[in-house]
This record gives sequence, structure tokens and C-alpha cells, in this order.
Amino acid sequence: MPAAPEKFRTARLIAERIGPQHADALIAMNRDKRVMCWIHGVATDAETREWIVEKASHWDDYGFGHWVLFVAGDADSGPRRFAGRAGLQHCDIDGVDEVELLYALQPECWGSGYATEVGKALLGIAFDRVGLAGVVAYARLDNQRSRHVIEKLGFGYERDFAHEGEPYALYRLIG
Repeated sequence: MPAAPEKFRTARLIAERIGPQHADALIAMNRDKRVMCWIHGVATDAETREWIVEKASHWDDYGFGHWVLFVAGDADSGPRRFAGRAGLQHCDIDGVDEVELLYALQPECWGSGYATEVGKALLGIAFDRVGLAGVVAYARLDNQRSRHVIEKLGFGYERDFAHEGEPYALYRLIG
């Protein structure tokens, strides 16, 4: 099974495979209503720790998964600045197993182009390293900023669908 790199860099970001060492940053992010209102709601600390274990297990099962993101410019000058998370993961869309491209950034990183930057890198990994034939992405219907990123990455709108009881737009990109 082809594997994705556990670490990679973009022009401005450092990405590393998710693990328990990232718990504090992810717990803080998953408590932030500004971020989580677009995903699945605020999570408790215990839920976030369980989620990290689940995402680490996805890596073991498939050779790819979630990465935690840090601003690259801060890597050599003291504590790294946590930017968010992004990844490729299996998901169920109306009974069909798909691989989704996903990202969630800290509010201070919104509008910076980081989502597009890491999305391009993840698509390269998906198609060139992992050998996927296609990838999906989805966003809440009212999340115009995320939908704009998905469209900039080249995904084509496929349809609306319900995810966790909320209306979402589904996009697809064939490699």
C-alpha cells in the first residue's frame, strides 16, 4: 500500500502526522466555537483525545490521514505557532466509501491562503503518492469561504446532501 509522507512542508506550513503530542493544540481548537460551528460542534477534551486515537488508527489502516499544521516561519524561532489540521480520510457519503480532503484552521489563519496551499499539497499526495483515483470534499451550504477554497482547488460541485443532520455541498475531483 503506498504511504503518504508523515511530514511535509509547503511554502508557509509544516505538516506532521497527527499524534497524542498534538492533544493540547487540538483540544483548544475543538473548544473554539468559531471553528467548530463549521464542522460538527464543540468537542470535550475526552472526545478530542478519542478523536486523535481514531485518526492515528486511520494512518495505521490506510497509510494516510490527518496532519497537524504549523506556520513554517515560526519553526526556528521559538515555539511553533499551531495553524490547524488537514488531511485525507475515508468517509461514508450516502453508503459509499469515499476519501475526503479536509482542513480546519485557527481563526487567525483564515483568509491567509493556507487552506488552498495545504489543499494543493494534499491533492498531490492523494494522486501522486497514494494513487487515489478521486477525492471528495464537502462544506456546509452556508460556508461560502470553504466552498470557495474547494472550488479553487479544482473540485466540481456534485450535489447537496445531508451530513450529521445539516445541509452540505459535495464536490468531487478526479485525479
